[in-house]
Amino acid sequence: MTMDVLKYKRLVGSIAVQFSSVADIEDLMQEGFIGLLEASKRFDPDRGVKFTTYAYPWIKKYIREEATRRIKHNTKECELNEEIFGSHPSDRLKALALRECCTEIEGQEKELIAQRYLLGLTLRAIGNQWGVTRERVRQVEIALKRKLKKKLRLKLGENYGTL
Repeated sequence: MTMDVLKYKRLVGSIAVQFSSVADIEDLMQEGFIGLLEASKRFDPDRGVKFTTYAYPWIKKYIREEATRRIKHNTKECELNEEIFGSHPSDRLKALALRECCTEIEGQEKELIAQRYLLGLTLRAIGNQWGVTRERVRQVEIALKRKLKKKLRLKLGENYGTL
């Protein structure tokens, strides 16, 4: 069944607004449209249900999943900030500097940050993927934290300890 999904933009928007405190409304609407397309594929007009009634849960499901991903990502980013600084940074300068330092690392270290702090994998799970022990992953993680702290000190200079 083909239909003009753009005529349901207001429906997607009304659901996305409910989650707008978590992510950008445009991103949420994009996910909502994916849910709308999924609903349009599965919709059977012979069942006697209005399309909007059928599509609503599909749209909400996709938007909720995106909002959950954003919350997990933000939580993991805060955990990394806490690991580096010892406590949650009150100043955005430290968080921005950390983000900038993280973009400068590559290879296994970048993979470690993604797996550990964005995906939430355990040291053992990462070790299994890499073919090394949990202890070796822990050592790489400690070395990475030291490296990030050093880069932060260079970026922030004297302000590192006072921010």
